[in-house]
Amino acid sequence: MVTLILKSLLIVFMANIVAADDDALNATRSAIKAMIENVADSSGHVYGAKDSKGRSMDCIKIIANPEVKGFIGVYHSYENGIAYSHMATADNVLGKWTWIRAIGGPGIQGANSSATQPTIAVAEDGGFAVAWEQEPVRHLKFSYYKNWDDLVSGHVSQQYDTPQTLSKCAEGTPHFYYASSTYLDVGHHFYNNCDTDREARGSL
Repeated sequence: MVTLILKSLLIVFMANIVAADDDALNATRSAIKAMIENVADSSGHVYGAKDSKGRSMDCIKIIANPEVKGFIGVYHSYENGIAYSHMATADNVLGKWTWIRAIGGPGIQGANSSATQPTIAVAEDGGFAVAWEQEPVRHLKFSYYKNWDDLVSGHVSQQYDTPQTLSKCAEGTPHFYYASSTYLDVGHHFYNNCDTDREARGSL
């Protein structure tokens, strides 16, 4: 009887801890959500950002550059109805972004059509992994660069076009959970039944 009472008390105690943890987690989420949504009261913000060439920086993804000071941003912009993915650098994410080069689009790495939604990650074993949504058959395209100099010059060590496996209409909007020169853990979107955008995760 005593054992049963102790077990019951322990269950109630653990349930209270879980409930308290849930309350704390929800409070933290609410606070973060409020900060993200309250752009006007942020310590700094930029609307309609453009690179040094005057291009819009649509859907920019930003990482710190581990090899030199500052930040790397990848984004896409449209030129005469064609989307190119670009790369730029900045000392301050809210400051001037200096265009480096186009990383995807017609005439780049054998592509003949638009490249959108680029993303970038520092590889665990050195170098950089880059991915984007490549047309005309909307699919994921990946490139690996051994170091910063190769990324700037466009010298690709490895590249891969993934076949569509979840949608015959579109697979894209990639992001990296993990990246190395030999393994990628990737999240992305796919157009389920060609009418609903869904999320997926895969590796290669």
